[in-house]
Amino acid sequence: MTGEVIPIAALDGGRLDLSDAQLITLCACGDRAAPEVLFRRFYKDVHRFLARITREERWEIDDMVQDTFVQIFKSAARYNGKSSVRTWLLGVAANVAKNHIRRKSRMRRKMKALKLEPAPEIAGPSRLAGRREELRQVERAMSLLDHDHLVVFVMCAVEGIPGTEAAKLLGLRNGTLWRRLHEARKQIAEEIKGGAR
Repeated sequence: MTGEVIPIAALDGGRLDLSDAQLITLCACGDRAAPEVLFRRFYKDVHRFLARITREERWEIDDMVQDTFVQIFKSAARYNGKSSVRTWLLGVAANVAKNHIRRKSRMRRKMKALKLEPAPEIAGPSRLAGRREELRQVERAMSLLDHDHLVVFVMCAVEGIPGTEAAKLLGLRNGTLWRRLHEARKQIAEEIKGGAR
């Protein structure tokens, strides 16, 4: 990465017209304000991405977001510009999530080996009500799928049957199965988004 280093502190009132790549360059150069600006610019994207790929509790996702940005600031000098900064950030987040899931899995194994079972979580009334509403929305959206798309969705997305196995069971080509699964997910997501308006 090359380019002119613009001192962030000299910019008016925190309104930053720097590109994402310029912010990464400033992070790599040790600028103290650039990490905060980058965090504010991409926090929501990274948080949403991690929530979708891990389905962890809010506090765990918050921890992963923090870990992601720590890793980003440590490795900013390695950003090579071959992808957008956002794509690069999400790649770092994906690695953080993978490591988090591995650590959690190891911890579960250790606890099981020690016969220590974690206490079951007790969900509060508002949390339970929220989960019930989410479930109703998904069920409503699934009821609108045609039979072929619903079968593929339930087998792969709900029951966790690997796609190649599901394709064999249903007598479908792999490509057909993946297309139907993609279409089903898209239709469900659009239906839920439309119902939330």
